[in-house]
Amino acid sequence: MLRLLLFLLLLLAAGTGRAIADGILTLEERDLDNGSHAIDRGLDIVDINSTILLRVDKSALRAELARHYPATPAEEIKTVRLIQQQIREGLDALPDMGKAIVAWSDPATRTEEKKASLKAAVRRVANAATPILIHATQKSPELEAEIEKRLANLPSMTESYAAVFDAAAVHVTNLASDVDKRLTEQGIYLQMGAWLDWAGVTTPIHLPGFDTLPEGEFNEIKRWQLTALLSQENKDLFDAAQQAARDINSRQKTVASLFKESLPEALVKALKADQQCLKQLDDPLRTLHGAGDSALVQLRSEIDETRRAVDDFIDFGRILQARYGNVRVASIGDLPTLYSTLRADVDDLKARAKSLNDRFRNLESGIKGIASSLATQVRSTSDQLNVKVKECAEGISAHVKDLGGFVNVLVNGREIGAGSLEYSDKILKHDIGSLPERTDLDLRRTGSRDAGAGVIVRISAGKPESPIQLLDERRLRLYKILTYVDVAVSLIFAEPQKKGTGLSSRFQAAPSYSVLLKRGKRNSTFWNELFQPAIGVNIAALDFDSDESLEAGLGLVFSAFRDYLQIGYGYNFNADSAYWFVGLRFPVPGSTPIGKP
Repeated sequence: MLRLLLFLLLLLAAGTGRAIADGILTLEERDLDNGSHAIDRGLDIVDINSTILLRVDKSALRAELARHYPATPAEEIKTVRLIQQQIREGLDALPDMGKAIVAWSDPATRTEEKKASLKAAVRRVANAATPILIHATQKSPELEAEIEKRLANLPSMTESYAAVFDAAAVHVTNLASDVDKRLTEQGIYLQMGAWLDWAGVTTPIHLPGFDTLPEGEFNEIKRWQLTALLSQENKDLFDAAQQAARDINSRQKTVASLFKESLPEALVKALKADQQCLKQLDDPLRTLHGAGDSALVQLRSEIDETRRAVDDFIDFGRILQARYGNVRVASIGDLPTLYSTLRADVDDLKARAKSLNDRFRNLESGIKGIASSLATQVRSTSDQLNVKVKECAEGISAHVKDLGGFVNVLVNGREIGAGSLEYSDKILKHDIGSLPERTDLDLRRTGSRDAGAGVIVRISAGKPESPIQLLDERRLRLYKILTYVDVAVSLIFAEPQKKGTGLSSRFQAAPSYSVLLKRGKRNSTFWNELFQPAIGVNIAALDFDSDESLEAGLGLVFSAFRDYLQIGYGYNFNADSAYWFVGLRFPVPGSTPIGKP
């Protein structure tokens, strides 16, 4: 009976199903608006506040293990993967076949269209069942006997096919269990880890079920930031934009000079802030070095190395401050040469910051290892040091990111670095049987981050006395995808439509706030990273009559390219005049507010 059924199926079948998809890790995004999105390879863009559902395809995992470890049961692995794929396809196709059979069952309503639908539906199910039946008749008498048994006395075609898939599911589960046992006996273990790549630092993050790392603090990036209008940071920027407007209107400066001055000024401000923070580490480091506590003896060399690293970073900061501290000297020369030189210095600063942060982490880890044996006073000093170290490290990372971010994005775009990732002793080692098949990663638990940060997920395999092998990797880019509000301090150039104003030139420079509505895209890095179109409201402090008494302007603004290009139309209520304007986000590229996380 089975061989006759197989013959009929082969006549119906036009192939043996779809190709098996590549990749061990399958990712799905759940955003805060309850949307669900498959994360395709090559795009890998998700909202910064989403939860990522990670699934491990054990069939694909076994196939990859067979490629790296020749002694594995390769033929059985291939069979398991094929049958599991055919079962999924068959069960997905069965409902459509049942509906097509019902539609064809009434002779009075049969049409050529229904006939074609029935043939297509049966063909899909047959294509899925054929490889299973071939395997049963040629290689598995047990499965063949089970299918024959289940097919007895079944009244419908749908039930018959369902019986084939059910029997195959039991068979392949047992076969997969045997394969996993043989893989485990060879000593093959599996590890999966996740890392956040942000501000030049790569940090391990907790992946439930795969490590013993602590869960990160909850940090949701706000979507509606109207309170930013009243922040001290934006007030300071507005005051700076107002001064820049005065300088431009009085012809003391040009827009080009603002570009050339802002980057060096921002670098010097950042270095001074970092220098002040790092100097506060000197006293606790000296105290710990000189403490008589015996538990600290083994850490004295690490303390000394940290002190030297701090001093080196401060010295390098002094060199750069001397180089760029005189704005008039720093801004001499053409803009491309200034950007090139400054970029090289920022890259050097980034490398030194990474080295310093690594030294901080090593010392913190060493202190934690002996914390329980330290005297109370010494422990208090070490706690104070750790708090201050964290503050300095975060400040330095933020400054380096801010200073280099805009130029790097314009030239190269952002890249997610994953070259030096290592599995720590907190990453669990699983055999294939105990390896969880799914886990959830809440991006709000990944710590301090902003648009452009990256998340890297890796799954690897190893054997005793053998190097670990990377099996699969996914890299996600985090952006604000869902609709959100952004506030930008802008320097606008307004052209009054009313004649007879007190302006001596066609355009007047003025400081303003732009409250912008934005939305990201899951399929475009260019859109999220650089283009960033927006529409919103512009609130400007104008002075059309040049009497130094500020006038209120309100307008509609369109923005693009990270808000560095704005155009809009507004109305000056005090001067009773409409105006066109173009705007430039303030500060100009590269001079992002110091200390902004």
